[in-house]
Amino acid sequence: MITRVRDMVHKWIHLTSIEQHIIDHILFERLRYISQNDVGQMVYPSLNTTRFEHCLGTCHVAGSMAEHIVQSKCWTEYAKELKAKLAISKKEDFIQLCRFYALLHDVGHLPYSHLFENALLSYAERTGNNSFVKDWFGTGDFEKPHEAYTAELVRRILNDVRMNSSLRNATITLLSQKGFEPGSVLFPIKQVVDSQIDADRIDFVARDGMKAGGEYGNYDIERLCESVRLVSDDDGWFLSYADHAMSAMEALLFDRYRLYLWVHYHHRVIAIRALGQFLIETLITDGVLTSKDFCPDSNTNEDLFGRTDAWLWNIILQMDCQGRREVEIARKAFLWREKSGTLHLWKRRVDYQELLNQLEKQVGVRKRGQDIFALGSPVQYEDSLVAKIGPRPLVFRIKFAPVKDYAIPIHYENKEGKKGFSLQEASPLVSTLNALWDQEPDHQILFIGDDLVRSSIIRLWINKTTDWLISAIST
Repeated sequence: MITRVRDMVHKWIHLTSIEQHIIDHILFERLRYISQNDVGQMVYPSLNTTRFEHCLGTCHVAGSMAEHIVQSKCWTEYAKELKAKLAISKKEDFIQLCRFYALLHDVGHLPYSHLFENALLSYAERTGNNSFVKDWFGTGDFEKPHEAYTAELVRRILNDVRMNSSLRNATITLLSQKGFEPGSVLFPIKQVVDSQIDADRIDFVARDGMKAGGEYGNYDIERLCESVRLVSDDDGWFLSYADHAMSAMEALLFDRYRLYLWVHYHHRVIAIRALGQFLIETLITDGVLTSKDFCPDSNTNEDLFGRTDAWLWNIILQMDCQGRREVEIARKAFLWREKSGTLHLWKRRVDYQELLNQLEKQVGVRKRGQDIFALGSPVQYEDSLVAKIGPRPLVFRIKFAPVKDYAIPIHYENKEGKKGFSLQEASPLVSTLNALWDQEPDHQILFIGDDLVRSSIIRLWINKTTDWLISAIST
């Protein structure tokens, strides 16, 4: 039986009966209450995407890609290896495996998604705890908390659903290992959801772009899906795209770049994220949020279902500030945007770049904004400045790469199966995206405290940051 779901991006998403059983599982239903873009809707009110709808959309796109992958000229050869290694050979089973992987790829995201994850990573760096992923989520095979949590929750979900054992085992393997070499039969399946042109990006850029106002995410999804093929070389199997889809790939990567620049890293979004990260890290330090809240071994499915955005928001609402003025200011600013006790150094790109130029001139070393904290971590910088300036500085490090350093393979449409060239080589637009991003500072700084005077804070910030950088250079 096929279930049909109406969707704002893809119009209709069709789900198999097994997929419906997965979606109905309590641990998947939790995603209805986990935001895709953490606090983005505080600035873009309609940007209220959930991980639930994104996972359904990614499943749809992955299925469409897989339907074209099985039309590849080298499919028969690949299917033999797939059968020998995974006991999977039918085209329908391959398509279903790709869909399962896409459907479950984000099931382990934490409340407020990356906001909670960034707070955990910052706390681990500050305390020197290298085993926190295993302590919190039961496995130490991943650096990112949500990937470790996904691996654990997928096992729970799939063990509760009646399905083909070969598909179950292959899906668990895909979500339990971070990397696969091209020689692995699972590598091209991994690429369907985790590469530079993949179902994940194809869905979320279109979905977030539409909900942020519709300026971004307008590219040909159908063309991207129907142009993908399985190809091979001496290293193994991998995915490649037809040359006629180059314009659609350019549009996807360019709109992703613009979406991050103007929406996800909008200075007001970053300000709220920095406040939220500070509050969550404070709650972890205070012992209010602990590994027991998420460790699968010590929680029932019902317990884990309750760990949602609303759960975390309510904890912040009721948190005990313990007389700490900066915590009280951050809490009010995060919950209802009371901004009187906050000062954001970033107002406009040109103005902030001028501040960086002043700083670099005083330090005596000419460095781009991207390199300002290359000599030390934001945690070290915050701890150094908090006693010297008075108001607490919150440094939000921006981590983004428009295009990764590995090639996006392109094949000639009339020579399918032959290795052609890379998108980076063929497209001047794609090849320049990283250079454009390198001109953007890789951080933003927010101060919290009473009686903040912008001119005084800027003067203190430049002087004390100069001292910190000179000290870092000398050591």
